[in-house]
Amino acid sequence: MLAKFRSRKNRGASIVETPGVIMLIFLGFAFPLIGMMVFSYRASLLYFCLRDAAYQAATSSTFTLAQTNANAAWNRDTASWTGITPSGNPVLTIIITANPAGTTTTSSAKLASVDTANNIYFMQTVASATIQPLLGTGWKLLFMANSIPGLNAPYTMKMTQQVYIENANGLTK
Repeated sequence: MLAKFRSRKNRGASIVETPGVIMLIFLGFAFPLIGMMVFSYRASLLYFCLRDAAYQAATSSTFTLAQTNANAAWNRDTASWTGITPSGNPVLTIIITANPAGTTTTSSAKLASVDTANNIYFMQTVASATIQPLLGTGWKLLFMANSIPGLNAPYTMKMTQQVYIENANGLTK
């Protein structure tokens, strides 16, 4: 009869609670961290796609060829990665910086003439793309009532890259 009234030991409680705690840690910390890492990775890939397009434009022999090369590089590079959807082609702008004064002017078309002795020429490439999150669209996580761009909704990112033009004389063609 004395065996009925003995107290129980607490050693088994941690075995019962461990799966629940591990699941809360994974859902609360690890899963959002993985989602942020995937978003950051795709944003970095988008940066390298734009950098390649800007480089292709800046090293082209003519301004018309620069637009063609930038569009081809942009579409080729963004198609190579999943989760990145380009929003049109990049926009090219010539930035002309006066060497002694430092004043800048811009042009969206080919130039009438160039002055390499007094000016420095840059090719600015502006493009935007939509980055898909890890979970895809439409997921509602735990208590979230709204969609959060980058976590469970797509995020549209606009980037700018400037590269020195190697063949400034080609800007007139």
